[in-house]
Amino acid sequence: MMPLASTMIRWNGVSTLLGMQNSQRLLIAPSNVVCRWKHSFKTNRSAYKRFRVRGDGSLKRNKAGKSHNTGHKGRRRVTNLSQSTGIMEPKIEKRMRMLIGAKK
Repeated sequence: MMPLASTMIRWNGVSTLLGMQNSQRLLIAPSNVVCRWKHSFKTNRSAYKRFRVRGDGSLKRNKAGKSHNTGHKGRRRVTNLSQSTGIMEPKIEKRMRMLIGAKK
């Protein structure tokens, strides 16, 4: 709750309400500060290594299950696991696009 008899000071572009205890002070952003750019995320490096953008703009991924224990799997199955495939779910593709920083 703000006291009625508080004093407003400006320090380094941030307004501070005085007259309150240190744990209760409020920092108020000045009204003349304007954000000139959108926040951009760092690309997720692990996702960047796993997904690639195809020429048509869709994302390409490798299939799981071929790195080891392929002795008991049939040759056709292992061959099919070697081929890359796309991401079929639109929501997941959108999320992966955000992670790797790809535009459509």
